[in-house]
Amino acid sequence: MKAIWAPIFLSAILAVSCGAPDDQSDQPQSGDNPATGSPADSPSGENSIIEDSSLSTGAFDAGLTDALESLSDSAGYATGSGLALADNSKRTKSCVAADGIATVTMTNSVDREFSFDTPRRSYTRAVTGSGNLSRIWSQSDAEIGCDESGNYAAIDWRGDTTGLQLAVEFDRSRNASVSYENKIQGRSYSAERKFSAQGTRSVTWGEQTTDESGNLVRTKTVTSQVTRTHSRANSADVAKTLELVVQTKPEADLKITTVRDSETLALVSKTITSGTLVAEKSGDGFVEKTFENLQLNFADGCHIASGKVTASFYKSQADGAEAELVKSMTLEIADGEYTLTDNTTGEGVADFDLPSCATRDFQR
Repeated sequence: MKAIWAPIFLSAILAVSCGAPDDQSDQPQSGDNPATGSPADSPSGENSIIEDSSLSTGAFDAGLTDALESLSDSAGYATGSGLALADNSKRTKSCVAADGIATVTMTNSVDREFSFDTPRRSYTRAVTGSGNLSRIWSQSDAEIGCDESGNYAAIDWRGDTTGLQLAVEFDRSRNASVSYENKIQGRSYSAERKFSAQGTRSVTWGEQTTDESGNLVRTKTVTSQVTRTHSRANSADVAKTLELVVQTKPEADLKITTVRDSETLALVSKTITSGTLVAEKSGDGFVEKTFENLQLNFADGCHIASGKVTASFYKSQADGAEAELVKSMTLEIADGEYTLTDNTTGEGVADFDLPSCATRDFQR
């Protein structure tokens, strides 16, 4: 069962961006949170990511957003495509080099609106936000400086990227509103959402190779720890706030493959081939999200083309016993169409919007 408004949301994806350039752009015991190794808190019984369907969706969305940002090590905001009717987005960037290490700092602000109206449907989405980001570049057996613009680290992306490392620290916030009406079926939906994220991310590149088409292929491993807060208010004026700590699971770091044209270095695709993120809500439980070949393609604008994400929801136990697996969700994407299914009920989840992206946010 496809999410009801999938085609509308997917068309709007091209108008609202996510991500930023990557400058082209001990083990836990049973019952412990697998990401932290710390004892699980007792469940609160209120505003639960386990029992509340909207917060379950929010927890799923938080992990997916974090994973996609790992593709670009992003500040989350950038100028979008020409489809935006009003766009007052701004970005500043600077680079300072010292002792063989390059530090890039960025500030971002976004103020964007996109809408359309047809005899059958109407849709409006508005986004405002701001963010700060620092990236510290280093490489074993090599010195990293700044490029001639003074805005980017000078990375030899055609050379050997083995041992290239990046430490990222960020703080950002975003407000988004969306409304949709199906005039033929008499259905409508509206929501307001506020997001904030603060955290760190560590990236290590592997060897660069070429594929059968001669494209450059780079791999990298990403670990992260991010505190995310989501506030949601829907058409029924139901407001809820969700705060989660999202981090990579030990021994299940995100493995990412980037493919670029060998001549122009233009992006072809970025793929999260494997890895697991754990999102924990204190006093309630945690969600493990496992990624299988989640791919973004850039041939005709940025879009999430294919892949699978499985989320397993675990409820904390007050007596310190092993956390209980309560339910799971599965997101499947093929040819740009997507389905988010609650595996417990077998039903599709309609109140879900794929995070958006824009090609320019992954490269200069």
